[in-house]
Amino acid sequence: MSEPLVNFLSSLSNGMDLFGRVVFPLIATILGALFTFVFFRPYFARRYGRTFNTVRGKVIHSQMHEGYSNSMEAYMYSAEISYEYIYNNKSYSSAKIFQFMESVGSTEPGESRRLLKKYPEGKTITVFVDPEDAQNAYLEEKPEGIIIGIIGISFLIIGIIFIFYWPF
Repeated sequence: MSEPLVNFLSSLSNGMDLFGRVVFPLIATILGALFTFVFFRPYFARRYGRTFNTVRGKVIHSQMHEGYSNSMEAYMYSAEISYEYIYNNKSYSSAKIFQFMESVGSTEPGESRRLLKKYPEGKTITVFVDPEDAQNAYLEEKPEGIIIGIIGISFLIIGIIFIFYWPF
């Protein structure tokens, strides 16, 4: 490891308690691994044979939900979209937009408006259906966002540095 980085880490270790030397690195590593897994999961799923079939569906509900969120302490916007589809001659319905999230909430209405414009009520759509569990379906096939990947990899690297290279 480079001398400046070692000196920086050594200067931080002065006065650090159990939290800074053990708990924080473990939490950072676990969060980093979790975020990294969530970000790369769609790529591994496609690469190693977990593919979703596509079927035609129909949007049955498309509406903006907005209001103050006490947990986020902010005014939030989200698109509520539900749809019906038929898979193997059986009818299903779902409200899942993304593969790993039901909806997207934001303090800005832009993403919700984009989804509502793309999926108005009555529109015929493409639905991605899990062939092993036809109730598991979604509309948007895209990763959860590059930010999740960056956060995950950053936390993972920070946690590993603190665990393996932190001078005790």
